This record gives sequence, C-alpha cells and structure tokens, in this order.
Amino acid sequence: MKRQHGYEDTVGAAVGAARRVVSTTSGATAGVMRQASTALRASIFERLPRRAVPADTDPSGPFADVDWDAADRAATIVVGLIACVVDIALVGTPKGARMFLGVADYPGSPITRAIRSRPATALFRWRYARLKALATVSYDAPNPTQTDPAVPGLSWDTHRVMSLGHDPAAGAIWGVRDLREGRGTYQDEGGNYIRTEPDVATRRDGWAEAADTWRDHILSDFWESTGIPSPMLGFLMALPGTSPFTVDGQARAPWPKLTIDMYKRGYDLRHFVTMATVPAFVELSLRTYWRMTADIRPESAAGGERLAAM
Repeated sequence: MKRQHGYEDTVGAAVGAARRVVSTTSGATAGVMRQASTALRASIFERLPRRAVPADTDPSGPFADVDWDAADRAATIVVGLIACVVDIALVGTPKGARMFLGVADYPGSPITRAIRSRPATALFRWRYARLKALATVSYDAPNPTQTDPAVPGLSWDTHRVMSLGHDPAAGAIWGVRDLREGRGTYQDEGGNYIRTEPDVATRRDGWAEAADTWRDHILSDFWESTGIPSPMLGFLMALPGTSPFTVDGQARAPWPKLTIDMYKRGYDLRHFVTMATVPAFVELSLRTYWRMTADIRPESAAGGERLAAM
C-alpha cells in the first residue's frame, strides 16, 4: 500500500521552517546580547582612567607591586560596601548573642534562622534519623559520671564543644582515632586534655568503619538543637591565660569559659556557614568583575597578580 505523502510532507516542511526560524532568531538574539553586554561593559569601565602596569613588574610573586587602575579601585570599593551590607543585614550574630549593633533582643541572623528553621530541621532529621542509632561513638558522654576518668564541667549542652571528636575538622583525626580505640578525648572546664579508658562496646574494627561512623555521627548531630561546634573552636580552650572578653560579668574570662559560652550562644557550625557568606560573596564578585572586563582591557603579565591582590 502506498504511503500518503502529502500531509506528512507539509507537516515536515512546516516543522523544519519553524526550527530554522527559531535557530536564526536565537542566534541573532544571542549576538545582539553579546554586543550589548560588551558595549555596556565598555561604557562603564573604559571611561575610567587607567595606568599601565610597570614594565619592570615581577610577575612571579603572588604579591607583586602592581598598580591598580581606577576601575579596579571602584570595583573593590563597591564590592566592599555591599559586603558590609550583607554582613549587617544577613549574617549578623546568632540569636543567643541577644544584642547586635546596640539592638537588644536581636532575633539572630536571618540565614542562620533559615538553616535552623523547623522545615529544614525536620527534613534533614528525617533523612539522618537512623544515623543517630547506628553511629554511636565513644566520645558522646553527656555528663561527668559517664566518663572514666570524670571530665569536670561536662554536660549535655556542652559535651560536643568539649569533645575533640565532635569537631568537624579536627574530629577527622581525633574522632576516628578514638573510635578505633574505644576512647574519648575531652577538654575539661579548665582546658585540660583528658582521655577516657577504652570501651569495647564502642570500638570500631577498622579505620574505614571508624571514619564512616564519625561522619554519620557528625551529620546526625548537625541538626540537633545545640548543633556541632565550628571547626577548631574547641582548641581555644587550650589557650593559656585569660581572654580580653567579659563573660557573665567576669572581666577577662578564661579561654575555656569564653569558648563554652560562645558555643552555647549559637556560634556552631551552622552560623559558621552563615559567616562564610561574606568572603564567598566578595570572592565571587571580584572574579566576576575580572572576567567581565578581561576582553576590554589589555592583557598583562601581571594580570593574575592584580586579581590576587584585590
């Protein structure tokens, strides 16, 4: 039986014509947008006076003596001002600080509040709920009566900052080692290191199993009300002498007391992530500026050094 070509040929021709129109229109639109973008960048940056890079500049060092032009200075100032606004409006301090820039009863950083919000917490707690039961560790005692020897000052709301295994960075070393040995490495309220006696029930047989258990325990604790400490925060407890800060009316409080107070007020890993917003914004903005202006300014051997110095 012969095929009926008339209708199919007509539809095929129409579809082909439509594709060509869309392709031509998209190409033309993209070309126009590229030209407009180049013109806009040129109108902004080429109007600013520039200084040539000195011919004797050593391009080998990361901190070479490189002259900035007016565009570099303008971009750096603008990005810095916006970063200040981001820091004040979005980063701020945790809710536990209770005061920010003279404002009493400060509700806390909007970003940190979003991370700690009930929907986010509920979602991830559901995802990692099983890890809480499976990833039991040897350094999770909530009070001094559960450690041998006892750790003075240990409590349910401070045991994570006083345990090196809960540190999201140092715990990859101390926590994994403690799990292999069934021990716990703590710092008491005076900043003294204490290693507990081995516990066979929490000992892991291999390094891979210990590393997996440490990771799963960190993930399960991240969404708890007290969270886990910021990276390396616990090491402040080991500093000698007193700090320059006042805690609970005590001027020049000892470093261990200051560290525990910071953690209890909300300076945990969640707010640490929030504080990373500002340097991330600055880095992204300046690199975007450099890429946008790369094709309208003369290339120089010291271009990379100028970007690194910004």
